[in-house]
Amino acid sequence: MGLRLILILLAIWFIINLLRKQPDKPKTPKLRRREGGRMVRCDHCGLYVPEAEALNVGDHHYCSEAHRRLSSHS
Repeated sequence: MGLRLILILLAIWFIINLLRKQPDKPKTPKLRRREGGRMVRCDHCGLYVPEAEALNVGDHHYCSEAHRRLSSHS
């Protein structure tokens, strides 16, 4: 009887430790923010993109070549 009780207590302890180690929420990767650089708004869809990655046509900014072509400003 004593060995059975010890095994049951060990099993309960093991299960509790397994449950304790499980994260409450799934971990999401941290997004790194680039320092510097201005964000500009696409004149077609309104998405903000870094100015260095935007397509600039005069005073107009676009997030992609397709939106530059679709825009009435080009």
